[in-house]
Amino acid sequence: MKTFITLTSVKINNTYNYYKNVVPTVAEKTPAYHNGETWLNMSTGYSYQLIDEIAGTWVQIEQSLDARILATCEQTVLTVLRYLSNAFTVDRNKNYSDLYTSPVLLRNELFKLYSYESIYSEFTFTTANDRITPAVDGLYGDIVDTFKVGDAILISGSKRNNGYYTVKTVNAAYLETVENIASEIAEAFIFLAIIPDALIQIVGRMVWYNIYKRPAVSGMQSERIGSYSYTLQAVGGMGYPEDIIGDLNNYACMGVGGMSVFTE
Repeated sequence: MKTFITLTSVKINNTYNYYKNVVPTVAEKTPAYHNGETWLNMSTGYSYQLIDEIAGTWVQIEQSLDARILATCEQTVLTVLRYLSNAFTVDRNKNYSDLYTSPVLLRNELFKLYSYESIYSEFTFTTANDRITPAVDGLYGDIVDTFKVGDAILISGSKRNNGYYTVKTVNAAYLETVENIASEIAEAFIFLAIIPDALIQIVGRMVWYNIYKRPAVSGMQSERIGSYSYTLQAVGGMGYPEDIIGDLNNYACMGVGGMSVFTE
């Protein structure tokens, strides 16, 4: 499945001395860089520390947490989307017209206009090239008009491939995805999905809090030992401090029933 959260979106919440996209050169290190200073590779999310300013030697730091961060990212995104009741699918605003010819229908029922989000059909999912091919009959929507290379899509209603993916190839006959899919034939919806960058930043902070800041002892809000006292941040919904998730409600949708388009 598509990974919206990266090491960079999580680690950028840490404190670093410099943000650079390439390893600093020997010429750059003096006088700007000194032993103990750190930087974050904005492309990969790997963080480094200068251990020898004379030789210009940098070593990767925090790498022991990288696997744990990436393992936490996907589940955190899915949890947040369920909490918001919002899959961030996009209405195509393109209508499908159906002509009713039965003489018993009232005049205002002769023509009906239906609006479909993205496309729905019986799809063949093949692991070869991670390809999604729709059946010709029963196709609602147009692949080329709906999707572009690089788009995030949400598959819903299949048996093995529900989730978010990245479009790698698109033409009139099929879609190919960057992420792996499983072979099956299923009726499914495929939606265009756009998750706002601001929400990704919030989820990145949530993962950062889980990895770096969450207290070892849960449930305790304050502690006093003699004249020393300590109070933790106020924890709000979903078990995170309000200053981290306070803006989540801007993206929430009220559940009103009907078909659920987001499944695990």
